[in-house]
Amino acid sequence: MVLESAISYGKTMIVIGSDDRLPVTGATMLSASGHIVGVADNNGVMAQPDSIIYPIAIRSMGYEVTTITEGGDTVMLNAVDNALPEISVTA
Repeated sequence: MVLESAISYGKTMIVIGSDDRLPVTGATMLSASGHIVGVADNNGVMAQPDSIIYPIAIRSMGYEVTTITEGGDTVMLNAVDNALPEISVTA
């Protein structure tokens, strides 16, 4: 993926987990063409491009991809339970 350049940014949004309401650091915003157009900082804050074309996707490891069809101040991502199956080790 390539971070698109020559994009001006205005508003910001915060990305949080829906289960714990904590910021999701490093969440990425993807344009409809699949290019990264934003990344959340350590506080979950992500700048929104001024000329954004919806829909956009917000994704982060451990969370479901969330598609946004209009602007907003907060995006909540749903955590995914990726439990590994139990294994047994014998000597």
